[in-house]
Amino acid sequence: MSIPDALLNQALVPRLLDPAATVAELLYLLSVQPDPESSYAVVRFADDTYDVVALDDLRLHAGQFGAALLPIALRALPGMLQPGKPVIQAQTSEAQAQREKHERHRRRLVVVNDAGEVVGILVTISMSAPRGMSPLWLINDETSFVLDISESILDVSGGRSEGRPPAPLAPPCLNTRFDGLEPGQPLVVGQRVPLIISVGDPTATNSAQSSRPFAFSFADVSQPVRFMVRVDADPDMWFVRQGEPILIVAPPGKTEQEAEFTIMAKQPGSDKLIISIERDGALVQKIWLPVVAALRDAPAQKAPGIVGRVEASVPLDSDGLLQPQVELTIQSGEGATVVVVHADLPNNLICETYRIPVSIEAIQNATLRLRQELQNIVFYPNGSGGPGPFPFANKQTNTVEAQIAREACVRLADAGWQVWDMLFNVPGGDGRLKQLAEDFRTLPPGSRIRIVLDSHEFILPWALLYDAPGPVNATTIDWSGFWGYRYQIEVFPPGRHPTPIIADVPPAFLLLFNDEQGLSPFTSVQAQYVQQTLARAASSVVWGSTDVTQALRAPPMASLIYCYCHGVHARSAMLRSQQSVTALASESALMFSTGQSMRIADLRQLPAGPLVGQPLVFLNACEGAAQDAFYYDGFMPFFMQQQGARGFIGAEVKAPQLLAHDLGLRFLQLFGEGKPVGEILWQLRRYYLQEHNNILAFNYSLYCPGETRLLNSLVAPASVADHV
Repeated sequence: MSIPDALLNQALVPRLLDPAATVAELLYLLSVQPDPESSYAVVRFADDTYDVVALDDLRLHAGQFGAALLPIALRALPGMLQPGKPVIQAQTSEAQAQREKHERHRRRLVVVNDAGEVVGILVTISMSAPRGMSPLWLINDETSFVLDISESILDVSGGRSEGRPPAPLAPPCLNTRFDGLEPGQPLVVGQRVPLIISVGDPTATNSAQSSRPFAFSFADVSQPVRFMVRVDADPDMWFVRQGEPILIVAPPGKTEQEAEFTIMAKQPGSDKLIISIERDGALVQKIWLPVVAALRDAPAQKAPGIVGRVEASVPLDSDGLLQPQVELTIQSGEGATVVVVHADLPNNLICETYRIPVSIEAIQNATLRLRQELQNIVFYPNGSGGPGPFPFANKQTNTVEAQIAREACVRLADAGWQVWDMLFNVPGGDGRLKQLAEDFRTLPPGSRIRIVLDSHEFILPWALLYDAPGPVNATTIDWSGFWGYRYQIEVFPPGRHPTPIIADVPPAFLLLFNDEQGLSPFTSVQAQYVQQTLARAASSVVWGSTDVTQALRAPPMASLIYCYCHGVHARSAMLRSQQSVTALASESALMFSTGQSMRIADLRQLPAGPLVGQPLVFLNACEGAAQDAFYYDGFMPFFMQQQGARGFIGAEVKAPQLLAHDLGLRFLQLFGEGKPVGEILWQLRRYYLQEHNNILAFNYSLYCPGETRLLNSLVAPASVADHV
């Protein structure tokens, strides 16, 4: 008898912690949890014992005692906790598990599968921090311990095994501070304040400071490294003057020269500064620093304490990301959007911050319109009397008559132009934006555009933007007017992205297929292709809902997870029988067998930890990348931000079976050659449009660094047309 799944609490952060975790890492984990009050982190110790930390308790400690004290406590985790051996789910009955949990000092039991992977926890008692106490107390149901913060390594009775080496020092953090501000004190409008940026031990104790893990790996342990620091901000809200933009850091992370900027608020309010750390044109780290400004004579107030989400960050754990030709950093605001542009154009170098008076609601509506027009093409009728009622969804060919293709794309191009016009030529917007958009047209084909998001709502299908001048009709439509035809486009959602180079030896592919008989001509060919042509990779092929569920419950090591199945996106509101019915975004589902749906809500019940190996996930299913316009949920944030995937590729709308099959095969071939995924998708968009008059390859969006690729190729390179 095994422990039932329903008994396990699986509200866990998507990675295991170690005793050297820092306050910055924990605050980051808190910031990405939708419900930190009921979330837990599993801590793994060197001797394969585990314990469970309640994230909300750590937030309370940070808010009450100051984050500067928390690293000391975290370095003492072996003394604070009561680590113990886990139990194996399949070998432990419910009664045995409950009995063993009750015998644990803090009533917390970690459950693993036969492979030793964490699948859930049993926990009934949470730590709490009594308010008004100067020492840090840790309370359980039986005993209370006083934590002496004068020691960096503690030995609370029973908490630390004999002979265990001290925990390693905490990794360095990227720190910011405003000189001269008291803890929590807002900036004064009109008063210039130095902003200092450094690297070292975490220093943040209030919301006017920030400490984030520094996401740079030093190749040479003896030489200091120079970084270029940029601070961008809404020009209507902030004055920013560069003082010393060079940050010099010695390995493993100690500042030899701080970077300094002068910041002045032009008006009262709350906003964010965007701080970028670069080295030789490569983006190392980007964070958003929340800042509060008030008038000098305003009543005394404090900025918010360190609770919940205090900043969105996009640290990149690699110094090998080259600066793209265009980087658009998008920050949402009240009634407007701030876009920071860094563009290396043929005749101009632009580093500017623009305020676009477009509301998030307008962007959400534009996103819905673009997706709707793309889906209309899938079911565009065949007016010429040719084979099949829907030429773009034909099961015999991906080729569409040229005239039908042009007529079908008119409304899509018109919608794409209107969204482009909304962003770059909106009434009341910065006049320089239109010139910027004109300059974008001078970029050579294949130029890389990176979209870095602070806003969960600003997730456009960027490949569908259209900027060709002049009227749009079947005669004048210009394929090169679509951004997806001209550019390699990559989107970075908030979160910590791993290195883009997949160095697994050998790489491992996990293929998850729908088992319907009608799809077997496609799935069998894809499986055979990977197992034979890409035989140098270790591949596992799984068919059907039952086996796919088991594979995702205890996912094996994978470099790539590729799914070919049915999918459906649940929208926030829909019309049924003339009544408005609200649908939960987590009801979006995949179908791996007839009549069996696997919702996002169901997926969240399966794995307790991150995907092993941080794989790239290619969800080749209808609406796999569709993001709810009004609520941040979907398969992309599930796999990337909850399960730790390296990146995500998915379809925005319905995906015709033959095109999805053919495109999937060509992707696997190009990926096996070691080509970067940004280039692959760009080549495929152009190939299907040029050779087949089919724009539906634009359906696929990329969420990760475009450089993501295999370190070592599996097959010899060939042309796109020769693939498969």
